[in-house]
Order: sequence, then structure tokens, then C-alpha cells
Amino acid sequence: MKTRSGRTAGTPARPVVKLCALFGIMLLLLLGRLFQLQVVEGPYYQRLSSRNHLRVLAIPAPRGRILDRDSLVLADSRPVFVVSVVPADFDSTMTITLSE
Repeated sequence: MKTRSGRTAGTPARPVVKLCALFGIMLLLLLGRLFQLQVVEGPYYQRLSSRNHLRVLAIPAPRGRILDRDSLVLADSRPVFVVSVVPADFDSTMTITLSE
């Protein structure tokens, strides 16, 4: 049975087919890029991330001395070092080495 537009009922219109083809091509492009990033370039990005997990931040804090009215030092600036260790990164055999 033909419709008013001259096509058979149940067959999709040409714009719908073009739209589905466009979405299919876009999906294939996205999947191709995903494959390229994960499989082809994956080791490169893994090396980059392994070098990025340690950061040394120097935060300047020149506050100077705090004096009382008799010019006695109440507080002074001095360097402070903070070391953080993640226990999950070490095995139990390294405990003796770390304690020395």
C-alpha cells in the first residue's frame, strides 16, 4: 500500500536512513578513537601517569617574627617538612628497612 508521498508503508523515509547512517558513522569513529587511546596509546599514558603521582610543592610562607611589646620573640618562621606514606604501597618485609 502506497502513502501520499509515493513510498510503500513500513519503509523508512530517506532522511531517517541518512540520520541513522550518520549516527552509525559517528559511533564507529568514537569507538575507533577509544580503541586508539586504550590499546594503542595506553602504555604511553600509563608511563605519563606513573611519573605524575609524586609532586613536590614549595609553598612560601614568609610571615616574619611576631614580637611582644618588649621585643621578645613569640613566634618565628622556620621550615617544616611533612612526609606522608601510603601503607598499601609497601609490603610487610619493608617494615624493618623503613624503621632503620
